[in-house]
Amino acid sequence: MARLASIGGFGLLLTVSGCGSDSGGKDVPIPVPDSFRAYFVAGDVCMPTNVATGSTGPGTAPGYPIRFDVCTHRCITLDRSTATIQTSFLCAAGQCSMVMMASAQATRVQAEKNCDGRELPSPPAGACRPESFTFSNLDPPCCLDGNNYVQGNMQVAVPFMDLDQARQVENRVTAGENPTQVINEVVGPPPPARQWVINLDPAHPAVSDGSSLSGADCHAIPAP
Repeated sequence: MARLASIGGFGLLLTVSGCGSDSGGKDVPIPVPDSFRAYFVAGDVCMPTNVATGSTGPGTAPGYPIRFDVCTHRCITLDRSTATIQTSFLCAAGQCSMVMMASAQATRVQAEKNCDGRELPSPPAGACRPESFTFSNLDPPCCLDGNNYVQGNMQVAVPFMDLDQARQVENRVTAGENPTQVINEVVGPPPPARQWVINLDPAHPAVSDGSSLSGADCHAIPAP
């Protein structure tokens, strides 16, 4: 089951595919496209470690927030009105996992010079614009059996995708394929540094304020 939600802002930045090449002994930058869908892939991701669920669902559990604290590269801006997040989960052999795919429409800042697409996921010093964005009121994973929220531990991951991989994933998910399965096939399973564990239970207290998340609720997701 996947849930798609729009918010007023969110951000982590996608790398443009390709590598710099040597031409006459010089490293050639990767151009930043004028406009593209930026998938959020690095930064600090905060969500409740203990997520309150309901007994039956969907739509009866308290909503929970996810917050991304990131550096936006000086060479792009994100249209905050276009930001969306999709969470998808899969349970097999007693193990449950969830992936997050968040994105927004990005536009190149034409006034900025010396832009290199390879820098987008992890801007160098002086090229970073700190931003914080929150998705709110997300519904916990629900209804594998038709009625009940998932309970117990769940592994959460933010996959790293370049632009070409993101387009493949987006096209296949739009066609109705399970995002978790598609990401595993196109990108591969996320490494441990991009994963953490949450617990789902109706006894947990509800958390609705994304700005209050800190400490053990926040996870540093590195760029490769």
